[in-house]
Amino acid sequence: MSNNNNSKYLDVEQVATMFGLSKKTIYHMHSTGYLPSIKLGSRVLFDKKELRERIEEIKEETRKKKKKNSET
Repeated sequence: MSNNNNSKYLDVEQVATMFGLSKKTIYHMHSTGYLPSIKLGSRVLFDKKELRERIEEIKEETRKKKKKNSET
């Protein structure tokens, strides 16, 4: 995929680099639905906006778990 920062989509390698994870882990997150993605032919792509929204959801889930654990 082009390294054009104006692109609406990121490929697996770009997402892996962004998060400091392996491509294998990103493929797993794609296959389980943990990260929103689309498959276009043999390529897996991630919509930047959907990915940002999912990251915010994960952050909120983490905050709630921390708060719950601190109350016990």
